[in-house]
Amino acid sequence: MHSMHILYFLGSDTTSPSETFIRKSIEDLRQAGMTVTVVSGKRSGRAKNVIYSGFSSTTWSLKLWKLFAILSQTKANEAYQKWGFRVRQKTASKSLKKFLRINADFLWFDYLNYACYAEQAIRKFKVPYAVAVHGFDASQALASKPLQRAARSLDARFFVSPSHHLKRRLQLIGVEAPIHVIPYDSAPAEGGGGSIDYDFIALGRLTEKKCPQAVLMAFAKVLDRHPDSRLVWVGFGELEEEMKQRFSHLVDSGNLNFTGAVDHKRALGLLQQAKVFVQHSVTSGTGDQEGLPNSIVEAMRNGKPVVSTIHSGIPEIVEDGKSGFLVQEHDYHSFADFMIRLIVDDCSPQSPLEEAVKDMGLGSNILLLKSQINQGAYACRNQAISNATDRKIQWTHVTFIDPDDVAYVDWLEHALECIGANEGVVRVILERWDKRLKSMNRRALSHAQSMWTRNVWEQLGGFTNVRVAADTELLLRAEYAKPPVNNFKGVQPAQKCRIHAGNASQTSLIERKKWFLKQDSKFRSSKSTL
Repeated sequence: MHSMHILYFLGSDTTSPSETFIRKSIEDLRQAGMTVTVVSGKRSGRAKNVIYSGFSSTTWSLKLWKLFAILSQTKANEAYQKWGFRVRQKTASKSLKKFLRINADFLWFDYLNYACYAEQAIRKFKVPYAVAVHGFDASQALASKPLQRAARSLDARFFVSPSHHLKRRLQLIGVEAPIHVIPYDSAPAEGGGGSIDYDFIALGRLTEKKCPQAVLMAFAKVLDRHPDSRLVWVGFGELEEEMKQRFSHLVDSGNLNFTGAVDHKRALGLLQQAKVFVQHSVTSGTGDQEGLPNSIVEAMRNGKPVVSTIHSGIPEIVEDGKSGFLVQEHDYHSFADFMIRLIVDDCSPQSPLEEAVKDMGLGSNILLLKSQINQGAYACRNQAISNATDRKIQWTHVTFIDPDDVAYVDWLEHALECIGANEGVVRVILERWDKRLKSMNRRALSHAQSMWTRNVWEQLGGFTNVRVAADTELLLRAEYAKPPVNNFKGVQPAQKCRIHAGNASQTSLIERKKWFLKQDSKFRSSKSTL
């Protein structure tokens, strides 16, 4: 049976680390049983199985004209656009003439501008063709009136866009051919499940439309709260050296790592080692926009929450508040807030509520609340108490137990006996056991498991929304509070607490100590009037 032969035209040669979506598109066509001949617009290169044609190459005279047009007035720039576009079309027609002898069934053009340059040559092939747009070609490039006219005259069988945003841009300039929206696809990383070495990962070129300075300024704000956090930036670009110099203090401290360009397999491996994916896409000063960032698709495919911007097609795949968070372009303050929110992690399973109650018969006096996003234990507890108050529940005391711990049956009665009719907090006795509850290591007074009266809890304002040590910090605030808070102590064991590597109390120990000492110093110096 005859295999469809596709001539696949693109401006590059598939070797760029940032063109994984193009390589995957070619591979998908071949796996579907089609014969694909890749034709590069470059004059030469090192890629295997690629024919170099030079159809999209420019000339020195064209480059000089462009410089002159930019430095001159609008009329000179308009003249350059018309003349330059004709030169590009003539170059493409001449370069592609030899390919007319190839018996092709279908033509595929990656990037609208290259299809427009080749418009005259395409007609001579007399076979159907399609055009795929990606970002620059359906944003900044459309500032060219000659290119707009050529785009309208393309007799493509159909267009392919990664987002509805770019589809609308094509429709607004008058493209009437069918436009199919097909988001990029990505395979999950092989292996996975290894150690988490980074809190954040940015995967992409360091260019203006990625706005790396916004990500790094936000990260600096994160470090004010979580000084042990780490971010890895995978990629290269024209802003790489500037960012390394500007944020050299974060590199020197070990919080920030620039890897430069790496192969796709290595990039996916680093993605697996991070908790949260970050990308601050913006419209560049020249009007360049993303289409649908392939790196975001890959992050979501690999189960990573995303912090990004309301830009181009990003809101079409990132559901704000569910699969990630989106902010306005250049709003690095809100970007930092959401970065902090997503690394506040209590090490619980993906569905702790379902796991906890699946075998229980719950009475009407038990209220189940589920947060859409794992905000960490302290934020979740604050939210639950606020919800109970909003429901007009007349609660008088509040205390807590971690889902992997075991309470003695008279735990609550004993705590209430210790505090009696007084206002204040009672710190019950905890037993520290190994993971299997086979042997007890020691006993200690509680932090998170302490019981608070409602008036004192509301006086102090509950837990601070941080990842670690908020329970210890709340007790510290109680110590400095005015009026003073009564502190009672239990006399018999209340809970058995498992100690294992995943405990919040066993992770980020340096971070916990630094932050707690900072808070203690602040309270001492200000003599807080909480």
